[in-house]
Amino acid sequence: MRNFSRALILVFLASVVTFGAAAMAVGAKVMSDGLIYVSIHERGPEGVNLTLPIPATLVNATLDEVPGWMDPVERERIRLRLDRFGPGLLAVLEGLENVPDAVLVSVESDREQVRIEKRGGSLHIEVHEPDSDVTVSIPAESMTRALRAFI
Repeated sequence: MRNFSRALILVFLASVVTFGAAAMAVGAKVMSDGLIYVSIHERGPEGVNLTLPIPATLVNATLDEVPGWMDPVERERIRLRLDRFGPGLLAVLEGLENVPDAVLVSVESDREQVRIEKRGGSLHIEVHEPDSDVTVSIPAESMTRALRAFI
């Protein structure tokens, strides 16, 4: 019985170490890919308040499969629309991954403010209006992968 107990404990410990290492590897991948972040805040009693952080790893894995799931006619329609601008846009997105952080666009009017900037490895977009605030942050690599899926 004593040898059986030792063997059972060793199997249990090996399982814990294996699953722990796998969890750490997945966590490291999620952290390196970043988050797609969406925040919507509408003022008022019936306003929407939504904050949605999505691991880019999940989106990237899905993007690789999307063209295969789509109706071929619809996929071709998207590809044709991107045919003229897709390669240039792809070059911009690939370049965006490597440029230093900077404000790309900043527009202010009496009613709204829009700011688009490269922050870290992400494109960060903020829109502020009197009745709402919207923030979206998308890793540049995810945008590049999305475009590559269709051109």
